[in-house]
Amino acid sequence: MKLKNSFTTGLSIIVEPWANEFHLPPGSECEVVSIGGAVDTEILIELEAPSTLIFWVNTPGALYEYWQDGKLID
Repeated sequence: MKLKNSFTTGLSIIVEPWANEFHLPPGSECEVVSIGGAVDTEILIELEAPSTLIFWVNTPGALYEYWQDGKLID
């Protein structure tokens, strides 16, 4: 799941169910990737507040990778 921050302010990106939080500056891009687990990948994006997005990795048994501006962060 890819996302570009087109706002003039940063966004808080939270990856659940691990509750890991990242900061996405204006103009930056991020990608949340489901790794392993079930064959059918499911990632849901939830807008919690004007500047907070939650990526729910709902793939049973999966882990995730968080990429920002082409670099693996977590």
